[in-house]
Amino acid sequence: MSHSIELKWELGDQKLEFGKYLTDHTVMLNENVSIDAGSSPDYGGSESNINPEQKLAAAVSSCFMMTFLALAAKMKWPVINYKDKAVSYLGKNAEGRMFVNKIELNPAIVF
Repeated sequence: MSHSIELKWELGDQKLEFGKYLTDHTVMLNENVSIDAGSSPDYGGSESNINPEQKLAAAVSSCFMMTFLALAAKMKWPVINYKDKAVSYLGKNAEGRMFVNKIELNPAIVF
């Protein structure tokens, strides 16, 4: 089984110069769903676009929720509502390169 997305970015009328180009792009999940994306506002991106760190936190949160719900259904737990506020954290590795060093999940479940 595989899952794919399409990503589209265009330079437009700008120059591709280090630190001076837009990272705004579109992620298409299928023919009917597209998401405006780009870099974090901390790195010059738009607050109205989802950034890679948010996408990663959303993926982890979603997978965790679906696993929890599958187990809850198996155990016949009376789950009514599930919410989460996931947070991803950036840090630097031993070589000084940025990476997501932590993703915090904060599920709130109503039974």
